[in-house]
Amino acid sequence: MRMNSALALQLGRQPLAVREARALGSTEKRLRGPTIQRPFRGVVTTAPLRGLDDWCRAYLAVAPPGAFFSGPTAAALHGLPLPRLPSGLHVSVPAPARAPRRPGIHGHSVRVSFGDVIVENGLQLSSLPRAWCELAGMFSVEDLVVAGDAVARRSTGRDRLRALRDALSRCASRRGRPELLRAFDLLDPRAESPQESRLRFRLVAGGLLGLESNLAIRTTTGKNYRGDLVFPERRVILDYRGDHDREQEQYRRDLRRRMDLQADGWTIVELGPDDLGDPALARRVRAILARAAHRGGDG
Repeated sequence: MRMNSALALQLGRQPLAVREARALGSTEKRLRGPTIQRPFRGVVTTAPLRGLDDWCRAYLAVAPPGAFFSGPTAAALHGLPLPRLPSGLHVSVPAPARAPRRPGIHGHSVRVSFGDVIVENGLQLSSLPRAWCELAGMFSVEDLVVAGDAVARRSTGRDRLRALRDALSRCASRRGRPELLRAFDLLDPRAESPQESRLRFRLVAGGLLGLESNLAIRTTTGKNYRGDLVFPERRVILDYRGDHDREQEQYRRDLRRRMDLQADGWTIVELGPDDLGDPALARRVRAILARAAHRGGDG
């Protein structure tokens, strides 16, 4: 039996609640046809769900009033770097409303303050700072630092950590708060990539202090450069190299930069993805710093 044209048109545009589909004249038999998908209980659609955004929009068909996407779901919608995305959607409602309960949904009833919830691309979700706080208890301190750096990097103004600090003050009773506080103390808005953030965290965790992210360096010949992670007192630069750095033009610029900096007495160390997974990374860098100190920083 073919579904009526009105229902087919609506289902092709967006997911519908089953009750809406019935109001358009559908029968239960039609709603169980081979072309119908049920991403959530009570939701039907004929359109394929290709990504997180599609799944969130499908849930809107049955979302309770005031619901907003939160935690890792909101963080992913914001584009924050996460090592993994937990299964299911995290959905919150303002207290005292009851937390949503539905297969595939992690529901929360939470206190919200002005500015905690925003609308982006038609979806209600936690603001960037709040979403970061909501990651506590689900991710490691290292992962919180990587995500927090990304939030701070997008911030404006002289104090780029202010929004995160304010959000942190409003979640005093949140599970995982000690980890949030540890992560906050390690944030650096000057980090320009998740890999740099992760590298910095692992070096600091290994006891290496005195490093600065993306420090501006002016050579004696007047050239201006930056180093990904810099130990200025030892004149050592750690550069993280990804696949994009293999492009010919970038490679040529890097060669010239290396020569100019080495001529000024800098030691340059290039690190890649394999080094991030090396448990001996901090020990190796410590040895490089020791040799640089012995040579008086001459690279």
